[in-house]
Amino acid sequence: MTKLSPEERWKKEVMERYKAFMLSEDLERLRSEGLAILGRTQPISSEEWGQISREGMAIASYRDWYEECRLVGERFGLAQWTVQLACLLEGFDPEDYPMVLEADWPTMRVVTRSTNSVFLQHIAWHAQKLGLYAVQRDGSLESALLNLGPEPSNPLESADRPPSRNAFSIRVETPTDYPSEAAAQLNRKAAKLGKELRKRLGYKVRERLRSSPLVEKAAELNVEETPLGRGGTYDIIDEMYPGEDMKKDKARRKTTGSQRHRVRKRLIERYEE
Repeated sequence: MTKLSPEERWKKEVMERYKAFMLSEDLERLRSEGLAILGRTQPISSEEWGQISREGMAIASYRDWYEECRLVGERFGLAQWTVQLACLLEGFDPEDYPMVLEADWPTMRVVTRSTNSVFLQHIAWHAQKLGLYAVQRDGSLESALLNLGPEPSNPLESADRPPSRNAFSIRVETPTDYPSEAAAQLNRKAAKLGKELRKRLGYKVRERLRSSPLVEKAAELNVEETPLGRGGTYDIIDEMYPGEDMKKDKARRKTTGSQRHRVRKRLIERYEE
């Protein structure tokens, strides 16, 4: 049996909630009530949906019905619009729509306390390009930062940037039943996006240096001085492991070399005349 990834497990969980709703008595009740309010007897086609749903929101009883969709959706862990579409839209298949099905889903937000207008324009624009939602926080209040136009024309000077340590933070929120492995992956992704956002805003970002035994021995082996000669790699190995018996390995190398020579000779000697 194939092991499901954390994301696939979450998707399976959400689809099970949707199936439970589709088998419940709430579906038929809400469907008949919603269609009756709109003066319909059959589900609405996708071609008609945009206009009819907008017209419906002008009707008080339809807005009450829509609120009932939210309450029912909360019981099944589904978004309000998922219940609405399942009840009214003809042939609705949740996997064909890009909208979120669940009532609560993982989110990542860029949060800044800066009040500099130039910085706010740039952080909103770059965050959007990275697929992040930016908000400005003032005490307990938050307001969305949107910059849907072209890149800000005002250059971001060093005087506009707050100190790197408190320029912004990235807040990750996940539902309580979201798989822990998927939540860990989401936090790692948030860290990478935060690093990239700092770069785009002009902050210096430290790069992690990964060491290795060969790098540590570079000075000892004088690798920067003379190019390795024939068999030089083996000499380096001999220096790295001075106590090892290399006789068998040297014999193997000679055997391999002579075999390679014989095969090469048989293959190309006819073309060398």
